Amino acid sequence: MTTDGGGWTVFQNRFDGSVDFNRNFSMFENGFGDINGEFWLGLKYVQELAELPTELWYDVSLNTDDRAHERYDRFKLIGESYILFLDAESAEKTGLATFAKYGFAILNGTEFVPYYPDLSQYCRSWWGRSADPCMYINFNKEYGDNIFLFDQAYSPLKTTRMMIRRK
Repeated sequence: MTTDGGGWTVFQNRFDGSVDFNRNFSMFENGFGDINGEFWLGLKYVQELAELPTELWYDVSLNTDDRAHERYDRFKLIGESYILFLDAESAEKTGLATFAKYGFAILNGTEFVPYYPDLSQYCRSWWGRSADPCMYINFNKEYGDNIFLFDQAYSPLKTTRMMIRRK
C-alpha cells in the first residue's frame, strides 16, 4: 500500500458487504475472505507482524464519501485474547476523525471478542469489555451497521480499512 509513504499491510478491508464478518473467534484468529476483496487477515498474523515496533492506520468513508483516518505510532496485540495496545498520545487524525467523540484509542486495553451474546446488536467481532466502546466505533458489525461516532451523531460506514507497518 502506498498510503503515507507505503509499506503497509492491510489486515481489514470492507467496501461492499460481500463478506459476512459475523464470525466465531477461530475465524477471526485465522482470517477469512479474499485478499483481493473484503477480508480479515487473522489476529494471530497481525500479532506476529506487530511483534516489533509497529504503526496502526485506519481509514473510513461514509456514504457521503466524507473520509477520515487515524494513525498511531505504536500498536500491538497482547496475549491469547489479543488485547489492543495503542500509544493514544501519538494519534494523528484527519477529515471527519477530527470531529470524532472518541477515536480508536477508546478501545485501548480491551480484548478482542467475536461478539457479546447478550449485546450482540452492539458488539460483534471487535475489541471491548462492555457495550460502551463498541457503541462508539465498530468496523466489523454487519455491513451498513458498522459505525463511527462523529460529533454526537452515529455514521454508518461505507468503507473501512485497517493497516499496520513496522517502524
